[in-house]
Amino acid sequence: MKFKAMKTIIAPTDFSDTSINAVLFAADMALAVHARLQIYHAVPVHAVLIDNWDYDVEYAATEEAMQRLEALQEKVKDYTHHRLSIDVQLEYGDIDSVLEKTCKHIIPFAVVMPATEKTAIERFMLGSQTLSVSRTIRVPLLLIPREAKFGSFKKVAIAVDLNKVYDIPLLSNLTSLAEAFKPLLDIVFVKENDLFKAGNVSQAVALQMHFEKYYPSFCYIKNNNVIDGVKMYLNDNRPDLLILIPKKHTPFHTSISREFIIHPTVPTMILAEHC
Repeated sequence: MKFKAMKTIIAPTDFSDTSINAVLFAADMALAVHARLQIYHAVPVHAVLIDNWDYDVEYAATEEAMQRLEALQEKVKDYTHHRLSIDVQLEYGDIDSVLEKTCKHIIPFAVVMPATEKTAIERFMLGSQTLSVSRTIRVPLLLIPREAKFGSFKKVAIAVDLNKVYDIPLLSNLTSLAEAFKPLLDIVFVKENDLFKAGNVSQAVALQMHFEKYYPSFCYIKNNNVIDGVKMYLNDNRPDLLILIPKKHTPFHTSISREFIIHPTVPTMILAEHC
């Protein structure tokens, strides 16, 4: 008898309020999709230690981090009423390299991270961190706005440029997400004029047919700026989840998604072309 592998959701934390909120969001999401949760904390690698005092300081810092990680594990267990399988991992290195290495072995359902912080310097540092992770890992990356709470994904918007959509290996991730949440789907396409190429139309029809049992709607936004067009859609429709599919050498490239990585107004999932 073959057993289906349990889904895994990974949530890195630096113990800030926003990252702990993202961990709790990930916990609720894991319960919803019957997944286990793995919480990661990365300790930066410092220069080689040369005397006992340096060693003691480094050891104490590591011990403190592990204690905080275990305390967070207990917090999440209480939060979920002990209904969730939760593992914690303390790793050494930058979080992007830690996640890249981990995701090659585990291939999680998603990596869940906070998107913003409360001060300018924290926004700058965390923004750089999330951008780095978004360019490194090859799995769905879900970014959580400050204080956002999980309430299932009943309405999901997929923002895409309709350029060779079926060439994206992560189309299977979209299917898995749809199967898990069975949402109403909007396919969002921003264009500066009313002239559609035959390929655009065929790709839109193909996506609608692929997700036909979820009754997807095609939302055409006329705007010269892709960012502004997607924001127009968000303001008018307020989906529970925005999925971005940035692709190289197209109007919807990675730099466009930067705005939604650093300043998301709804939970935002990045499915980059390199995935």
